[in-house]
Amino acid sequence: MRKKNLKRLPMTHTALEFLDVLLWKLHRILDQEGVSILQWAFMHRAYLNDGWVQFSAIRNATGDSKDNVRRAANSLAKAGIGDVIADPADRRARFFKLSERGRRRTFHVTRVFEEELLDSIGAQEIFSKRVGLFNQHMWNASCYLASGDLADKNLKNSRKSNREEVPDDSVRFVGSSKRKPVLFKATPSETVPF
Repeated sequence: MRKKNLKRLPMTHTALEFLDVLLWKLHRILDQEGVSILQWAFMHRAYLNDGWVQFSAIRNATGDSKDNVRRAANSLAKAGIGDVIADPADRRARFFKLSERGRRRTFHVTRVFEEELLDSIGAQEIFSKRVGLFNQHMWNASCYLASGDLADKNLKNSRKSNREEVPDDSVRFVGSSKRKPVLFKATPSETVPF
């Protein structure tokens, strides 16, 4: 029996397949826990940031409207997960601060997601070699990406250094290092029929 030659998949297919697996696992867990993805953005970011997060950080990360962000924070406050606080320096700006219940709830959801990830990669414990290799491969892949809003200063610096170490030799193939942004605007004849 001959080994099949594995073809490299296009970058977008690989990224979408990976994100699809993770997104739907997280979505299923959040749905079971009664937490929307926008509420999770508040909970998770506040948990990582000493218990609080600015509304503007949520808007920047998610691209959601002010109204949706405000509604999500207010629904969390109503459920006792945290409080909406006006910024004393700028009365228009708002913060979301996790309550002790909110911290426990966020930790619980994170643990359930961790168990799902362990199951997905076939590992029993978080300290296993398989998890270590998974984390290493994730780090190797992420070194090409610009850091997101959850990255701390050390991670941003480390990722920037990694990006500089791996040169982009595509300039020799396309002739210019300047990329023009491509914006897709569907005309009425190009709209999707569903």
